[in-house]
Amino acid sequence: MGDSITAQAKDLLVRSLSSGYHLAIDGRSNYRVAEQLPAAARMAGGDPEQVIINLGSNDVGSEVPTDESAASLAEMVALFPAARCVHLVTINESMGVPTAAKGPVLARDLNARIRALAATDPRIRIVDWAQIVRDFEAVNGPGSATSDTVHPTWDGQRVLIAAYQRSLDSCPAPAPTAS
Repeated sequence: MGDSITAQAKDLLVRSLSSGYHLAIDGRSNYRVAEQLPAAARMAGGDPEQVIINLGSNDVGSEVPTDESAASLAEMVALFPAARCVHLVTINESMGVPTAAKGPVLARDLNARIRALAATDPRIRIVDWAQIVRDFEAVNGPGSATSDTVHPTWDGQRVLIAAYQRSLDSCPAPAPTAS
């Protein structure tokens, strides 16, 4: 589940992850967390074993109150009670969204709420995109991970998808069933 970050990476996601996982990808440009709830509900009907949720950048860009965004994320996670793992992606904390003067502050606040949500549910794994961007750009220079502080560059997409792969692979295997 995602926004334009997911939509733009769809082809690379398929090439990178489809050999090990059955993928259902729903990424919609400019969508906020609450706007993706109906799509998440449809996706939940397929009882996925694992879910990646990469949403929140548009919430920050639109200055949606953090409480609302966090509540929508919690509602989305709750739609997948049978999933072994739910992977929540943090958002870039150095977002320079022109419409959101408070972007970095809101991003840090939302990431804190994402981490707090993870602390309440052992199924939740964090894909720390915020830290990945900091680390990648410290080595490769500003703008090397994101083209506009939000959307990953080609290299940024590859690094993000590699982080997805590590997180998916870290999900414990299902418990054997008694026969």
